[in-house]
Amino acid sequence: MSIRILRSLIAAALLSAGLAQAAVKVGDVEFAQQQTVQQRALELNGAGLRTRLGFKVYAMGLYLRAPLADAGAILADKGEKRIRIVLIRDLEAKQFGDALQAGLE
Repeated sequence: MSIRILRSLIAAALLSAGLAQAAVKVGDVEFAQQQTVQQRALELNGAGLRTRLGFKVYAMGLYLRAPLADAGAILADKGEKRIRIVLIRDLEAKQFGDALQAGLE
């Protein structure tokens, strides 16, 4: 994944930073407050919904070791991270790739 795409994904997830301790629901998709990656607990830093022409396409959540609000700081952090993307519509790989790219642009 290129740095440009990763930076855009992180920026999109940051739009919803500062979440409460409970699970977060975005477009009927629940994002747990914590996820475990390589035996380390990560906190949900933000979540968002991608829509296209009024249709829900996918929901995305960003998990980090500690809350961060700056994309540069997130990219510089060498620790574990997780981006969870859940498709809401049935899409072919090319359709999903195009929707993801359009969302990043």
